[in-house]
Amino acid sequence: MNEIQLLEKVKQQESIIIELEKDIQSKKQWISLIAHDFIGISRNILWVLEALQSREITQEVLAELLPELKSNALINHRTIESTLAWINTQHKTFSPQKNEINGFKLFCSVRQSLENELKKKSIDLDFEGDQAVTFISDEIIITFILKRIVENAIKYSYVGGIIRFKCEFVNNENIIFTAEDFGVGMSTRAIERIFTLNEVNHTGTMNEKGAGISLGIIKDLLKLINASIKITSTENSGTKVTIELPRSLV
Repeated sequence: MNEIQLLEKVKQQESIIIELEKDIQSKKQWISLIAHDFIGISRNILWVLEALQSREITQEVLAELLPELKSNALINHRTIESTLAWINTQHKTFSPQKNEINGFKLFCSVRQSLENELKKKSIDLDFEGDQAVTFISDEIIITFILKRIVENAIKYSYVGGIIRFKCEFVNNENIIFTAEDFGVGMSTRAIERIFTLNEVNHTGTMNEKGAGISLGIIKDLLKLINASIKITSTENSGTKVTIELPRSLV
């Protein structure tokens, strides 16, 4: 191996080390963010339980706190769900499954799983497109992605609003899923940071809170099914999220 080849080899190894360091740093940030959410929510629940045990609060006060406690528990549950979905894809032996999926049935599954959130804000989630559309992909992954996308649309929609969910083919080769809301929208800067851990605001129109990690996870999951995502948004007008994936996963 001559000197030029040796230098090239060193550069390649340095590049690999830099990428590994970025990956490690990213994972540290994930763990820190998740831990922060868990600790804060668990501390609140623990405080209520201790106050109830010592009779520092009455049953009436507890009844008033129950909705917030339930909301906190739900946030923890979804954070765990999102984290596990991401962890399961990090194994070297992981490979996406190939399932035949009907687009409309997938929509119905997503809508049913988010029924309580839709009712709470009196939001209509409407389907547009061909109900007979079918495609081949990993059902668990695409379901998780679409649930998180629609969940965010609900979170940032106003009470009594509407979300349009569309499913269609493009050139008979790719399939497109679109979720469009007419809520608070985002600035260009917010869109640029949407898939990072530095997103600024995670509070919904009814003060819904969350870890804000789902979209970061989605970025990794999309790669596994050869899919892409596009987000367009205007402040105070709404957001449109488009997922495009092959009609048949190779």
